[in-house]
Amino acid sequence: MNVEQFIKGFKELRQKMPKISVSGYRNTNCPYGNAIYNSKNCYVCFDMDSGEF
Repeated sequence: MNVEQFIKGFKELRQKMPKISVSGYRNTNCPYGNAIYNSKNCYVCFDMDSGEF
């Protein structure tokens, strides 16, 4: 495996996997998503406020 093959495989893997939350606050058990606020038990969500599942 050369460097180009590794980089290509790594990019493909990054596109398939969920990303860790970047912005949000006062969340409980909301590991993957972005812009989630005051929420509980949200999984792979985006732009939520006061959500609970």
